[in-house]
Amino acid sequence: MKVSVNRFALKIIAMITMVVDHFALILLNVSDPWYFPLRYIGRISFPLFALLTVESMIHSRNKVRYIIQLFTIAIAIDLFTFAFGYYQAIDGNPITTLALSSLAIYCLQQKKFLKLFALLPLVAILLISFKIVPLHASYDLYGFLVIVGFYLCYCYANLNLKSISYNQGVDETALKESNYYRHFINALCCIYFVVLSLFFYFVPLYNINNVPIVNAHAQMYALFSLFFIALYNGNKGYDSKLFKWGCYIFYPAHILILLLFAMII
Repeated sequence: MKVSVNRFALKIIAMITMVVDHFALILLNVSDPWYFPLRYIGRISFPLFALLTVESMIHSRNKVRYIIQLFTIAIAIDLFTFAFGYYQAIDGNPITTLALSSLAIYCLQQKKFLKLFALLPLVAILLISFKIVPLHASYDLYGFLVIVGFYLCYCYANLNLKSISYNQGVDETALKESNYYRHFINALCCIYFVVLSLFFYFVPLYNINNVPIVNAHAQMYALFSLFFIALYNGNKGYDSKLFKWGCYIFYPAHILILLLFAMII
């Protein structure tokens, strides 16, 4: 029996591992024996969210609305955490990284010279990563490269598909619906992520405060996410409107609940 996971399952796994991570970050002390194991489990979440973001930017019927929603949530989270003095405590805002990466992908999907506008979100994430501007995004340049890199893996897979279709006289639509296409994308994403992780591990980049822009040692645990990426079958799974909106509010809602618990205890 073949084992696979759909988009719904990826979202659930990503959200659970994210909550585990933030539970340790907000409620546990670094000296707690469970702190680091739970944070390492949490490393699984971001690559899954990265892949889901790319899927949204490929399949969404209204990409502009999707990007605006991400930026709205990112700004709301920043305002809330800043107002209550938790801006630095939550270890950055990953929604900012998702939003800038989605904007870059949107620009890359445009025609001809309009693709060059993808440089603007890249410049923005560089300014944030190296602390030249006082915004606080999670994963910074590393996260941006994961998401945009995954999108480019899709682009390369599509070019490969066109080449096979042309050279072998096979219907391109049929190829795109085959297991080969999905497995090829998954393999490309896994290989790319391993290479990127090794790069940041052996070539650490530092901001102007001489602090690494990403904890490369901890992020090596994100490689466990490749197990789920390799099993992804490209299907939606459960996808009601209620669940969609639940996914949008899940991040700010769970952060708010954990911060309230932190205030109480």
